[in-house]
Amino acid sequence: MSEASNSYLLKDCRYKDDTVLLVVDNGENEMKIRVSIDSFYSYGLRINEEIEKDVITLLLKEELYTNAYQGCIRKLTYKDRTEKEMRDYLEKEFVLEESTAEKILADLKNKHYIDDERYAQTAVNNFLLQLLGPNWIRRELKKRGIEENLIEEQLEKSGDGESVRAYELAQKLQNSQRPSSIRKKQMEITTKLMQKGYDAETARSAVSKLNFVEEREGEIDVLRSLALKARNRYGKKYGGSELRNRVYRYLSSQGFAYDDIYLVLNEMERES
Repeated sequence: MSEASNSYLLKDCRYKDDTVLLVVDNGENEMKIRVSIDSFYSYGLRINEEIEKDVITLLLKEELYTNAYQGCIRKLTYKDRTEKEMRDYLEKEFVLEESTAEKILADLKNKHYIDDERYAQTAVNNFLLQLLGPNWIRRELKKRGIEENLIEEQLEKSGDGESVRAYELAQKLQNSQRPSSIRKKQMEITTKLMQKGYDAETARSAVSKLNFVEEREGEIDVLRSLALKARNRYGKKYGGSELRNRVYRYLSSQGFAYDDIYLVLNEMERES
């Protein structure tokens, strides 16, 4: 063997996936270096042969690339990710030169392990199945680093079913509402539709098509129930006109009509 400071002996190599783990020794210490199979063959490495120190330096540098690249492959095995998400992952998990990180990303793209156009298509389709609106989809995909033109292209391909999806979501929201006035239900559903990514006009249009016949028939009973609960709650601290005013303000905030509130309040006073 040459001087310890100038060369290393390749004692062993172990293959795993697309990499090779090299076990080298310079007479003073043993090292393990993981490199790609391509590099292993391109350097002409052989067991029990010496590797010059400058080659070891190059192999150590490549190990950074190999470990980071394999980390990316493992992460992408679980689910598809955007270029931005993988760039953020590299910055967080590895200490790399910018050129090395960019090479990894370029290699991943060339092999189609990351493909923002494919990601956008799949994501938009999945979000639409969840009845999410276009504004929510735009915000979410922009956060994930998808370019605006890709987002708009996929939304355009999705067709003109936005109003249908908004109405379907409005129906689901209606069925999950707690007892309250029809007006409050309509306002809450409209707000939730907008939070889910539909514009105000589409949201209001969807809500206007909802059938509130059953709710309308039972609205006065809902009002009586809420009025009784409010009176019991406020009655622990207030009485007389102050109690009546507080119950009225609460019921008004729930969207009930002025005439209906006074009708119920008067009923309660006659019964008490």
